[in-house]
Amino acid sequence: MSQDADQLKNKWDYLERVPLPSFKEKPRILTGKLHCYLTHTRQTVETSPDKPMAFKCRLGWSMGGPDNNGSGKYVERCFHTCATVHFDDILHQMVKKNFSTEDFGVKITHEKPRSREDVRALELMKATTKRCLDEDRFETGLLWKHPDVELPESRTMAFHRLLCQEKKMDKVSAFSEVYCKKINEYLEKGFVRKLNPVEIPSDSKRVWYMPHFGVWNPNKP
Repeated sequence: MSQDADQLKNKWDYLERVPLPSFKEKPRILTGKLHCYLTHTRQTVETSPDKPMAFKCRLGWSMGGPDNNGSGKYVERCFHTCATVHFDDILHQMVKKNFSTEDFGVKITHEKPRSREDVRALELMKATTKRCLDEDRFETGLLWKHPDVELPESRTMAFHRLLCQEKKMDKVSAFSEVYCKKINEYLEKGFVRKLNPVEIPSDSKRVWYMPHFGVWNPNKP
């Protein structure tokens, strides 16, 4: 406790029970009308109209009133008590946040901005990716650039390619053997499967028949 507070308590003994720790600091904030509840008087300590009165608010203790020596001088002292050691730091952060860009609707982000296409692709991947039951693998939907994509008719071309492959297989038995062996290998590994009739849509604009052909070189097995 500083000498200033000791002198006040020695002069006015009724202030002995008032916690008046004194320090020499310059004010760093101004409390406006929006925070008037901080300075509202919650408790008073007084003795007579000609002596100072102590006031307690949420920010601590203050004192004011006439001097009792008849000089007509007005005595005023302000004190602050707080159980939190770093109260000034907390108050500083509150004021700083009040004037920061976050309070004006501008959010500071450290992430690199993404294009709308990238954002949509990530959303589709998160929404459609799933783990296959009883298998150690995952499936994800096609990342369509637009949600309403319509594919052109492809069954005619794919069927024509199949007929060409069958003619080649009839002519070259070695090619037919390698071709069938590779298709059976795809089936065993689960890369492809035969569709049920109900799985084949007839009028959908999102179906694509893949033209398939074998690239075979007898010198490169």
